[in-house]
Formats: sequence, structure tokens, C-alpha cells
Amino acid sequence: MDKMIVDQKTYKIHTIKVNRFKTTKIEVIFRNKATKDNISTSYFLASTLGESSKSYPSRKDVAIKCEDLYKSYYYAYANRIGNTINTVFSVNFINPEYINEKNYLNDTIKFLFEMILNPNIKDNKFDNDSFNIVLNESLTAIDALKEIPEKSAINNALTFMDNKSISSSSSLGNKEDFLKINRENLVKEYEKLIKDSMVDIFVIGNTNMDNIVKYIKKYFDRKDAKNYKINYYVDNKTRNKVITKEDSSSFMQSQLVMIYNTLNLTKDEKEVTIHLLNYILGNGGLSSKLYRYLREEAGLCYQVSSMYFKYDNLLCIASSLAKDNIPKAIKLVKKSISEMQKGLFTEDDITDAKKSLLLTLNVNKNNPSAILANYEFNVFVGNYLIEEKIDLLDKITKKDIITLASKIKDNVVYILSEDNHERN
Repeated sequence: MDKMIVDQKTYKIHTIKVNRFKTTKIEVIFRNKATKDNISTSYFLASTLGESSKSYPSRKDVAIKCEDLYKSYYYAYANRIGNTINTVFSVNFINPEYINEKNYLNDTIKFLFEMILNPNIKDNKFDNDSFNIVLNESLTAIDALKEIPEKSAINNALTFMDNKSISSSSSLGNKEDFLKINRENLVKEYEKLIKDSMVDIFVIGNTNMDNIVKYIKKYFDRKDAKNYKINYYVDNKTRNKVITKEDSSSFMQSQLVMIYNTLNLTKDEKEVTIHLLNYILGNGGLSSKLYRYLREEAGLCYQVSSMYFKYDNLLCIASSLAKDNIPKAIKLVKKSISEMQKGLFTEDDITDAKKSLLLTLNVNKNNPSAILANYEFNVFVGNYLIEEKIDLLDKITKKDIITLASKIKDNVVYILSEDNHERN
């Protein structure tokens, strides 16, 4: 892979030339500090900018233009990653070398920045049709999330842990904040996005990167520069004593969520060791401790899993089960964590975990989107590149996993109880 960085003072262009892909991907990333107030508006704004622009005033017009660009694919989204909101505009297109059309590359990059820089605004208001489409789809998505038992329980558990922490914010935000957004204040949010964000542009493909850079410069002449530091990692508070809460629900099964802080992890631990621990603990399917103890041996549940929320410094364990089984399940989860801390797992467990992680990393090596995402966070927070993770993987020992396990501290036990009423 050949990498190049072009510093335009107000933004940077990062290119990765990889000689085995037939498509090129460009991502324009606007970065800002995440707050409780801007998650919903960022999501709403990105979705609106993905719908239309002045030149392409409807979803249909955008689709027709993408079809004209040989089935290029454009999309926009915003997501919270730790303390940061990333608003991303992306276009995927066939390498220009395969298209016998002189202006193809120019037109593709012009289209991308048309969508970003020429929004469908008139009389200082966003277009009514695009606005209402996004509003209705967003409210539907929020309602749909509430109907997924595990997601509802995890969101509730994070809110119970600390409702002031950015980690407790849903990926979509909340309905109340969405209903406060109007077409006028969304314009103000757009202006803030363009003016106040840190901006980086990433390109991956097997094409002439000098031409890509030339056209980006042509269509993105940014005057204002922002350069400030954001600590991506959320410092979620710990507790001397675990807190427990139970809520009722209309779901057919209860949900158990247990949240743990991960304390003062080293870079190696964040990048590789935690994934080995998590595989052995609960992410390794049928071979994991949690599955074996809760499902196979005790028959308490159909599913149980552990999830590492890297930028929130949290480990989350979730299970769907009958309410009567919850006390025993909590004991078995604690037993599983304790065994990881005491080193009660085998070298075969470690070997299986390494094989699984290596498989994932090798798949990612051949996926342009995964390579690009990995490189982006190498730039933003210094994450290891894929090859560096592969090199480190072989060096991780049982002692390293035990040391990491000692840095896991319990915080919250949350129960979302099943509906006890009989149903016809």
C-alpha cells in the first residue's frame, strides 16, 4: 500500500493506493466533540444531506445521478464514537481506468461536493420534502429500536449507570430532541458543521491518486480551519459498590445487562488483548465461558454475549432469559469474570481466540472499507494498523490476558423484566 498525505491547511487529504481493488472510495469526515445536545441534530443533518441538494432536489434525482455515474454509491451518516461525532459523506465508484469517459472522475467528485456544499436550502430553510422524509424515518427508527429487547435494555442500563455520560446517548438520539428540530435551526447546524469541524478526506483505491487530489482541491476550497484536540475515550466513573435496578417491560423475556468499566488499558490491551479476553469470556459463541455456564450447563437462556465498547471504556454482558433465572445467571457471570482474573482458562482457549481474531484481521486486509476505517482511526487516535495488530497478536500471552482481566471492574446490574400478564 502506498500512502500519501496532502495538507491543505484547512483540511488534509489522505490517500491509500492498493493495487487489488477495482473500485475507489472517498470519505469526507467532519469531526466535532459529541454532546448530549448534538447527537440527534448531527444524525438528522447528515441524513438530510444524504437525501438531496439544490442540483439533485429529491432522493430519485440523487439515485439517477449515481446511476449515470456508472452505479456509483453515495451516502451520508453521523455516528458517535466515544466523545466524538463523526459526520461522514462517502462515494464509492468504479476506478476511472475502467470507464471510457473523459469527465467521469471530475463529475463523480463534483457530485460528492455538490451534495455536501450545495444543500437543498431556500429562504434559509431546508427543503420541506427532504426534511419530512428524514423526520418520519428517524422517528420510526427510534421506535423500532425500543422494540428490540436487548438494545432497549443496554440503552437503559447505560442511562442508569450515568445519565450525564455521553455513553448513555442512543446512536440516534431521542425523539424529544428530534421533534425540536425545524428547517431553520437545521440550517444553523449545517453552517456550524461546515465552519467549526475538523475535516479529513480519505481515499482508497487502485487509481491515479494525483488526479483524485487535483479534483478534491478543485471542488473543496475551504477557507476556515479548525484544529483542536478531542479525547475520543470517555472517562466513565467507577463505583465502590455495584448498583442494581429493575424495570418492567412488555417483552416476553427478561433482559439482564451487566456493565463493567475497563480501567487504564494500555494501547496493546485496547487493540488486541481485550478481543482475546472477550472471545474467551463471551464473544466466542459456543466455546465461550458465558455460553457454556449459562446455556449449556445451567440451561438458563438461549443467548448470552459480551461486548467491548472501546471508546466508552466499557465491557457489557447481555442475556435474554426468564426472570426466575436471573439471580443464578448473575452469579455465573461473576464466576466467569473471576475465572478470567484468576487465569482459569487454557492455552487452547487462547489459541482459538487468536485464530478467530486472525481470521477477522485477514478478512479486513482484503476489504477496502475495513482498511480505510482502520487507517482513519490510526490517523485520529493512533490505533494500530491491521498488519501491526497481526504482528502483536502472536506475542500476547496468558499473563497479558490475566493482567487485563484485573482491570475490569463491575459497575451496573440492570434487569428489564418480562411481561407477567398472561396473553391470549
